[in-house]
Amino acid sequence: MKVSLWAEIRRLHEVEHLSDRAIARRLRCCTKTVAKALAMTQPPTEHPKPRESILDPFCAKIDALIARCPELTAPRVLEEISKGPEGYQGIAQAGDDGVHGRTSGVRNQASGNRGQIAG
Repeated sequence: MKVSLWAEIRRLHEVEHLSDRAIARRLRCCTKTVAKALAMTQPPTEHPKPRESILDPFCAKIDALIARCPELTAPRVLEEISKGPEGYQGIAQAGDDGVHGRTSGVRNQASGNRGQIAG
């Protein structure tokens, strides 16, 4: 919940003496959100924790592949980390997004042997 929403809910409740349902209607939010905001004595400060990526277990392998051959494309890296019984089994789109973030910085510097792994 944003601090501004928390403050507006508190203001509507304490200054305008509106009910929880009236506040929810006016702000177009859930009555549970209103109840949670009114139960809080301090403004919210927590930020959502970043979610783990399904590629996290393969980060070391991805980094090693990119270090050896920085011009690898994301589909090629995914092909490499999918090999073997312990390989990545997820969908290609999720992997492309995660791999692209790791390869885009070095791709501009790389040239030649696109898609081939130096051995």
